[in-house]
Amino acid sequence: MQRPPEHLNRYLLTALAVVLSGCVAGGTPGIGERLPEPDSVFDDPEMLSDEAVFGRHSVLAADVRVVVDAPSEDMAKAALAAAFAAADSVERLVIPNYEKSEIRAINQAAGDHPVAVSSWTERIILATVRWADRTGGAFEPTIGPLAELWGFGEEIGRAPTPDEIHQALSHIGYSKIEIDRDAHTVFLPDAGMRLDVRGAAKGFALDRMREAMVEAGATSGIMDFAGEMLFFGSGPENGHWPIQLKDPYDPSRNYAYLLLPPGGLATSNFYDRTVQIGGRRYGHVIDPRSGQPTAGLASVTVYTDEGVTADILATGLFSFGCQQGTCTEIVDIVERYPDLDAIVVPEPAPGDDAIVTVTSGMRPHVLRLQRPFRPAAEPD
Repeated sequence: MQRPPEHLNRYLLTALAVVLSGCVAGGTPGIGERLPEPDSVFDDPEMLSDEAVFGRHSVLAADVRVVVDAPSEDMAKAALAAAFAAADSVERLVIPNYEKSEIRAINQAAGDHPVAVSSWTERIILATVRWADRTGGAFEPTIGPLAELWGFGEEIGRAPTPDEIHQALSHIGYSKIEIDRDAHTVFLPDAGMRLDVRGAAKGFALDRMREAMVEAGATSGIMDFAGEMLFFGSGPENGHWPIQLKDPYDPSRNYAYLLLPPGGLATSNFYDRTVQIGGRRYGHVIDPRSGQPTAGLASVTVYTDEGVTADILATGLFSFGCQQGTCTEIVDIVERYPDLDAIVVPEPAPGDDAIVTVTSGMRPHVLRLQRPFRPAAEPD
């Protein structure tokens, strides 16, 4: 990834020294204190130029906000329309309950025959399989049977039994997926398997939206897709993009401000989506290796060159959780790849604040950082 220019790097390192001495390794700012709000490109597109335009679109069960800049306002509007069309195409291909979805067709043909797929569907499946392998199965594109069992997307009255989890796990395994890259077909050899790439869909859509906008003449832009972000071209702060991260326990406030080069950024929070079973709240990320919802982690943010990788890893790394506030497994994986960076918030005890972990490549980009506070009473 592109690094800050030298003069900006010196400024960021100075800011980081304050962060590390006050928020990560030492004292905590006052509980409830709000960091000053930076100017938002979404509120003021003219931070990019007079030709920049803003748009909003509903797709993949969420809203995506976009600001795009181009040599003329008409070109910017055309780029915006192209981006939304690309996102709609991704939705039609990968959402399993769409009648003509290619993922649906693959699942319906499980145990029977291969299915020919488009280049986009092949690319997203290959990306999920690649990172499933690199994370040791912590991200799993065949998670479908477990997701259904735990009731994400519908209400269930009880937690699954060990036998039910064992049965679901028997139908899960990315290594079983058969992809013929010459014939462009995908086959699930087990009739009980279900492919589910929704954990990568928003990031993949952002990448395709960027491609569509650049082809339409866009020179820069930023997209926010319910916590998944992508920004390209020259940002409003010396070419960089100001980004703020929401507190996982209080979405009305921010705990971190970043100044980033172009790239993709995705965040998974425990409280984004949960299911209530028997009076207990379970997070929406299931560890596909154990079949159990993850624990010990409040939030993980991944920053890299493309949206689909950030999206996959924000989910996959969440599966590792943290043990007693230590997130070494997550950091070890991130540090293994030069193009990956992350910010990890382990789950502290109720009534305490979290010690945030920032990987080495991300540290020069952190302007301000607070330690998120976990209330003594869990939020509803």
